[in-house]
Amino acid sequence: MKDPHIEKLGIEELPSVLIICQHFPPLNRTAARRPYYLARHLASKGHIVSVVTQETGPGDDWNTSLQGMDVVRFPVSRELKSAPFWQRWLLSVHWRLILTPLRPVIDLITDLLLPLNPRSRLDIGPHDIQQRIKRHDVVIATGPGWSMFEFGALVSREWNSLFLPDYRDPWSVDMPEVGLFVLSHHGKPPFAWLREHRMRRLERRFTRHAHGITAATPPFLDNALSVIGDRPSAVVFNGHEAIHHPRRSSPTERFTLVYTGSVYWEQEWELLSDALSRMRISHQSEYRDLHILLIGATSTHVPTMERVQRMIDKEPCITAIKRMDRDSTIKAQGDADRLLHLGFRGKKGIVPLKFLEYIHAEVPIIQVSSGNDIQEAILKRTRTGIVASDADALLNVLLDGIFSWRNGHVHTHEPDLVSLMEFTWEHQMERWRQFILTMHNYHPRGRPVLR
Repeated sequence: MKDPHIEKLGIEELPSVLIICQHFPPLNRTAARRPYYLARHLASKGHIVSVVTQETGPGDDWNTSLQGMDVVRFPVSRELKSAPFWQRWLLSVHWRLILTPLRPVIDLITDLLLPLNPRSRLDIGPHDIQQRIKRHDVVIATGPGWSMFEFGALVSREWNSLFLPDYRDPWSVDMPEVGLFVLSHHGKPPFAWLREHRMRRLERRFTRHAHGITAATPPFLDNALSVIGDRPSAVVFNGHEAIHHPRRSSPTERFTLVYTGSVYWEQEWELLSDALSRMRISHQSEYRDLHILLIGATSTHVPTMERVQRMIDKEPCITAIKRMDRDSTIKAQGDADRLLHLGFRGKKGIVPLKFLEYIHAEVPIIQVSSGNDIQEAILKRTRTGIVASDADALLNVLLDGIFSWRNGHVHTHEPDLVSLMEFTWEHQMERWRQFILTMHNYHPRGRPVLR
């Protein structure tokens, strides 16, 4: 039976879609999830789907099906072979000085004068893609890296195709509450202003002919539209597989909280540290029954790691282990008594993929958060966790959990399954596909948007 949405739009032939992204399976990185599930969903609905991405190297592979999609990989270059001589020379100087005291200077010059993402750039142009792939009706570029927007803009204009950039994270930050230090910090003034000015100029340049945009949360979308101007747009959340995890067969030796994945400067680590200190001093028996397992809790921001490490060193109840593969991580989540998640102080619209893994894990979540944003709203809608807004509240939540654990009560929540389904990849990718079909119906040959 014909899809009712297609029938309503009067589309006779499904548009073909090219997705341009930095990471894609079998590379097992967070950034690979969103473009992969879109490609898989489109292919399952009968679309011709191609993907342009980087070559994969050794690492944590993601053994998943690529059936129904044509994946074209290009190497990441350290030389920019297609760039002018002076840019190639400048990049070679950058690599020679990267371990010297001159690195801040050469980094600034590189950021201001070289193409986007010069240290991890696909050294390709539209003709390289055209030699490997025939014209597609729709081009979707998802970033970071933001050079994907550049490639998407160039290819879509060469093909006269519909161009729909996707913001997995903010690029330029007009709304400070959506920016994270590790993603949007450009250094100290006045050089930060120079970097920000160039990034904003490039973002507007490479979205100038975009027919519409998508973003992973409403604040991310509002921020993008504030930077680039009004466009047809849609919010498409990330998701998670609707997997039912097997319940743990035996009780834990201690009341166990599990936290997985990266840590960020803006997260509420002080609230957790304060609550644990109070428990260690005033509730020693309960403290001995508490175990917090941090899996792969790392950051590229040194002060963040130092802060978390100080807490780990101070609190015997915390165990930190290295990152595990996806199956082992999911099992550890399923074996926990509670899942621990920390909100982002003073921030809006940030919904990490691990948060969406958590709500589907069939284990109650303890959300440490002094704010009241989208994560807390999702927890309330799905009935998958409880929010502790300060150290006193968190201490009481932990004590209640330990008393319940001592009495043999493992899982006590009843999720709203209907609300949970909204945050599956299947549901969200169909929203994305409907936006693609609607925009294709309005601009079947990629005609530019009239402003």
